Amino acid sequence: MEIIATAAMPWEPTPVNTRGGKVSRKILREGELLPGLGFYARLVKYHAGEGVFTAPRHKHNYDQIRYTISGTQDFGQGQVSQAGWPSYFPSGAPYGPERIEGAEVIVIQWGDTWVDSQTSDAAVAELKKAGEFKNGIYTVVDENGVHRNTDSIQAIWEKVWGRKLEWPRPKYPQPILMDPGAFDWTGEDGDIWVKPLGSFTEQDLNIKVLRWNTKADLELPPERTSMLFSLKGEIVADGSAYAPQTAVLSGYGETGTVTGLEGAEAVVFAFPKALAA
Repeated sequence: MEIIATAAMPWEPTPVNTRGGKVSRKILREGELLPGLGFYARLVKYHAGEGVFTAPRHKHNYDQIRYTISGTQDFGQGQVSQAGWPSYFPSGAPYGPERIEGAEVIVIQWGDTWVDSQTSDAAVAELKKAGEFKNGIYTVVDENGVHRNTDSIQAIWEKVWGRKLEWPRPKYPQPILMDPGAFDWTGEDGDIWVKPLGSFTEQDLNIKVLRWNTKADLELPPERTSMLFSLKGEIVADGSAYAPQTAVLSGYGETGTVTGLEGAEAVVFAFPKALAA
């Protein structure tokens, strides 16, 4: 189990950004959710003013979760995530055009053909030798002077894997935005109240908000990777107390215990379980 007091971490510039705008980050973890299922989790700051982030309408061949800590995120076509809202972006589902200005966000992405940050940055450097990244699009000019445009994420993936990207059929046709304020608490007679925001796909991706009615332990199970992000009050992990905006990551095969004090709140992401062979 890894405990990260994110508020104390410095922001660092995102060294390679193939979209538009000024973006900073705090890296939480990069590795595997399950054997063979790569991922990263990070905090992202989208700057305001001339540094506003934009991206064209696009899709991914991996799944993504975003949690809006502050500000708003405009994902296009009327989909705007407010502060305190999680959102789930299914693999293959299109969204955008995006505009995000003056927001802080948790971004978590995972997939079975995941491209890690170091490999992605190296691919971008190679692609720039033959073409240009601008406003989320990679452009090359062929021998006939024709401009060939590809979404930047697709171009990077195809450079790394050496084949044409075949888009997955989306399990949901568009991103799913969740407004916790519209949910009622369940389990009011227990120590921990719950707002179950959603359970997705056959692998049981699960998102919920918790509120501790009294001091109590929360067990993070070994059959999946889990991430808790504290929102209000104090939590205790490994014998130390932590303020809001603390991330607790418990990996697949690990066990962990987080104790919430009375009035503490947190959002919990329980990532996909391994499917039976």
